[in-house]
Amino acid sequence: ESSRSTSNPDEGQYGNALLAKGRDERRAKLHVELVKLGIDPTEIEAHPEKFGTAAMRTYNSFLLPKSPGALAVAESPTRPRVVANNISFLVREFRADREEWLRNVDRNRG
Repeated sequence: ESSRSTSNPDEGQYGNALLAKGRDERRAKLHVELVKLGIDPTEIEAHPEKFGTAAMRTYNSFLLPKSPGALAVAESPTRPRVVANNISFLVREFRADREEWLRNVDRNRG
């Protein structure tokens, strides 16, 4: 049995694709908001490793909510902007952590 975080939207606890309904619309709205923040949404989908696990989890959870309550929140008109801002923060944090790690590695080698 798969976890809810990796489950197929056609299966699982709620037994139907209801939670996946509207995915394409949510995706389009989120992509508009990400572009406004300078994030290329095609890069998120093509190279998720550049954005960090937390940002990718946030992105995917918005597109495919795991409960009726989460779906209701995702369908809120302001939610795409909130999620895009959250992803932007998580990406900056991921990149800062990675740069700090690289600085430490370089310092230890030098």
